[in-house]
Amino acid sequence: MFGIVSSFISKISRIFSPAKSNTVYIGNFPYSTNKNELVELFKQFGDIKSIRVIKDSNHKRSKGYGFLTFNEISSANESLKLEGTKFKGRTIRVRISKPLSKNKNS
Repeated sequence: MFGIVSSFISKISRIFSPAKSNTVYIGNFPYSTNKNELVELFKQFGDIKSIRVIKDSNHKRSKGYGFLTFNEISSANESLKLEGTKFKGRTIRVRISKPLSKNKNS
């Protein structure tokens, strides 16, 4: 029960907390998903600047996650509405992307 409540609170806080980035992390989509399918899903929230699907370097197939950059921060905020929704039979994750730290110790 606590896990469900915690998950719900986390989802709501992401939706109502303004993002400071126009890039979102998209996770848990099927390996067969291509960039065009993600663009079709996310273009409802605004103009998309770039999209990157992360691929396995050995097998050259998707790892099931990627990053999408909108032109506007508000579009990234709006896209958080897709968090926890079904896409091609899987529950996808949509979160504001955090920049990588330059220092591994920080």
